[in-house]
Formats: sequence, structure tokens, C-alpha cells
Amino acid sequence: MTIIASLLLVATGVGACDLPLPSDLDRDCAVNFKDVLAMADQWLTEKAAAILR
Repeated sequence: MTIIASLLLVATGVGACDLPLPSDLDRDCAVNFKDVLAMADQWLTEKAAAILR
């Protein structure tokens, strides 16, 4: 939950896309729910890999 909160807090500072934010995973100059979904997908992939080891 803290990761999602961090992403949403960073979203308030998004302006021109001179320097993409690290949390802007799809590089569309906005931190939005697509980025949250991408982060969740990465987390689930890593979690599944750890479980299968």
C-alpha cells in the first residue's frame, strides 16, 4: 500500500516531461493507474518466482 501511496504523491508534481519520473513506468509523462498496474504486475511476477523456487 505504501508503494501505491508513494506513486500517487509523486503524481501531484508531474508537469512537463523534460525528465521522466522513476515511477512513470510507461513513460507517458504521468504517474497514473497504468503505472500502478505495471508495478503490481512486476511485484506479482517477482512474488510468483519466489514461491516457485
